[in-house]
Amino acid sequence: MAGDATVINELMAAISTGDLDAVSGLLGPDLVSHGALGDVHGPAGLVEVMIANVRTAHPDVAVEAVGLIQEGDMVSWRIEGSGTRSPEPPPNRLTW
Repeated sequence: MAGDATVINELMAAISTGDLDAVSGLLGPDLVSHGALGDVHGPAGLVEVMIANVRTAHPDVAVEAVGLIQEGDMVSWRIEGSGTRSPEPPPNRLTW
């Protein structure tokens, strides 16, 4: 994966829209994500956590990368997002 902000922003847009093919295509097989839902390995793991779990519970979720750090071919960032919990109507909103 090219480690620049453009690719990370494309990834956040793909997660926000639920574009599974784009999410998988933007990630390398050696991906390791450390998050609140535990460690995730590879594109399939991220798709399962971010799409199956987060987008199912919060269908209008919008995420963005903050605190991007790049060293060589490794990239680290934190995801901030918000969304309305399904099927509860607003104002039940999640921000993390």
